[in-house]
Amino acid sequence: MQLNTEEDRFHIQRISARLGDEGVKRAFGVLLKRLSAQTRFEVRGSPHGAFSDINVKYLGRRCYAFRGTKSWIAWYFRKPSFQEGLADPEKVVSSFSEFDPFENPSKGEIWVKIKTPEDARLVLEFVEIA
Repeated sequence: MQLNTEEDRFHIQRISARLGDEGVKRAFGVLLKRLSAQTRFEVRGSPHGAFSDINVKYLGRRCYAFRGTKSWIAWYFRKPSFQEGLADPEKVVSSFSEFDPFENPSKGEIWVKIKTPEDARLVLEFVEIA
């Protein structure tokens, strides 16, 4: 099951309420549609303080996550995605140089800004959720 519990809907609604830009709203729709249709990863909404995240787990580990802001969606390549061999940090940075990648060495993660539906598709294709 993917993103279909009452808790998931709560977090989706909470994220949606933060999105201000129409392109970002459409990108969020692309992410939700494609993630809820796939079976390789477990996808769930969860609280993150005053915000909500959508967590993408592989083999029970939170490999990816995303959260919305007014102007973009922050997609997180979490440390387990690198440990599980799902992504390579150098390739993430080079592949998404135009997405304002931010590296957080203390957490071992990289996040990129998704601003359009095409950005969302490119990230999903990169992590093989297409």
